[in-house]
Amino acid sequence: MLSVILLILKIIGILILSIVGLLILLLLLVLFVPIRYKVSGSYHKKADVEVGVFWLLHILSFRIWYKNGQSGKLIKIFGMSPSFIKKIFKRNNTSKNSEDYTDEIAGNIRIAESSRDDSEENEFHTEPDNKDSLNVNETSEYSERTDDSECTDAGEHVYVNDNVYVDDNDNIHENKFTGIINKIKKFWKSIKKIKFKLSGICDKIKLVFDKAISYKEFLQLDETKEAITFIKEQTWILLKLIKPKNVKGYIDFGTGDPAFTGKLLGLMCLFHIYSTDSFVITPFFEDTILDGEIILKGRITIFSLLTIGIKIYKNDNLKQTISKGRSI
Repeated sequence: MLSVILLILKIIGILILSIVGLLILLLLLVLFVPIRYKVSGSYHKKADVEVGVFWLLHILSFRIWYKNGQSGKLIKIFGMSPSFIKKIFKRNNTSKNSEDYTDEIAGNIRIAESSRDDSEENEFHTEPDNKDSLNVNETSEYSERTDDSECTDAGEHVYVNDNVYVDDNDNIHENKFTGIINKIKKFWKSIKKIKFKLSGICDKIKLVFDKAISYKEFLQLDETKEAITFIKEQTWILLKLIKPKNVKGYIDFGTGDPAFTGKLLGLMCLFHIYSTDSFVITPFFEDTILDGEIILKGRITIFSLLTIGIKIYKNDNLKQTISKGRSI
């Protein structure tokens, strides 16, 4: 009996250790297997760009491109797109639910036939009775016409009742006077609105100047300078990690102005973009031309990104400077 219990415990322990080992292996793969990327572009009177990101022998891959004026993207898991995986699962579900679907169709057909029979029986017993409605409509139209005929003009006088009338000329003079007064009121209101708007704009300008002064004082503090230098160092490290390891291609460019072409070439050298054995830059000082192809390849691990993120998160000086900046 004890031997059986020990055997069961041994099997359970082996299963637990194997599961833990698999989880550790997956964690190590995620942390230390690099994420590779490839950027390819060309310009021959039209721009074509393609970016691809791959992980673990293309088990996971993502591509995005812009070619011939059209863009697209594609995600693959084990070489299959998510839409293809959904189709596989849908086929299995449709095969299971096909019998239930046929039963539902038969039931719906029976209900439709019974409803048709009931509607045919009801049609024989119902007859429209529209004579009274027509008479009512005729009387209402006649009354509306008689009411409209009573409202007629009487020359220069407008009759309010049977014996009382009002002169049109007096009404015209009164309407002109009230219209002038209303225009003056509207003009005065618009002046007041402009005054309020100008005062609001002045207040906003004062707030902007006060904030600019407070930000200037904040940037001159020693703590903020240390935080800025720390962020610069970490971003420089990140750029070194992301920097492409392999560059291939060529660029032929020219602006037609020799001086401006030389300035562009100097800017490229300033940003460490210069000719190598696999990447050639050819300037044309007298012609206007732009043509080229380029392929960039690089990689980065999640472990290196996590180390940079942990350093930034644990920096207390950076947290304090961020809180001070938000309070301004």
